[in-house]
Amino acid sequence: MAGANKESMPPSILDIGCGRNKAGGAVGLDLARHPGVDVVADAGQGLPFSGGIFPRVRLRHIVEHVPDLKRFLAEVHRVTKPGGEVQILTPHFSAAASFTDPTHQRHLGYFSLDYFCGLAGDDFLPLDFAFKMQGRRLIFGRNGKLGLAAWANRHPGAYEQHLAWMLPALEVEYLLIKA
Repeated sequence: MAGANKESMPPSILDIGCGRNKAGGAVGLDLARHPGVDVVADAGQGLPFSGGIFPRVRLRHIVEHVPDLKRFLAEVHRVTKPGGEVQILTPHFSAAASFTDPTHQRHLGYFSLDYFCGLAGDDFLPLDFAFKMQGRRLIFGRNGKLGLAAWANRHPGAYEQHLAWMLPALEVEYLLIKA
């Protein structure tokens, strides 16, 4: 991680898959070398950092690309400080962008990360790590101004079951805490 942070200041944010849009003050990791990228690595193959060093991890439009989400989130969990925040932003399964990019491995919805937070049914195998779901929300474009976003976020199951394909969300955002 040479050159990724200053000796006197510990890293505050790890921005995985940052591309050209790295968060201010973050250590940026991306598969490709772009301006602002500090570490070039394949995040899906592991993270080249010591454990428990980042109080915040930012994952914007990356989780849909990794081949093994369980392994990837285990690595994110490993490098996050206890009580640290993990912000995830990904296309919602109903968004055209979710299916437009041929490199997307999966399409996610409001409840897709429940498994990693102990919120899913007991038919899943146990994990060696856990997050706490701090918050999540469906994000809409102009339709959100018509009250759809508020209704869909109050009734996400009904929205995804009955309305998602007619009134698609753009993205889903999660805020996880390292348990």
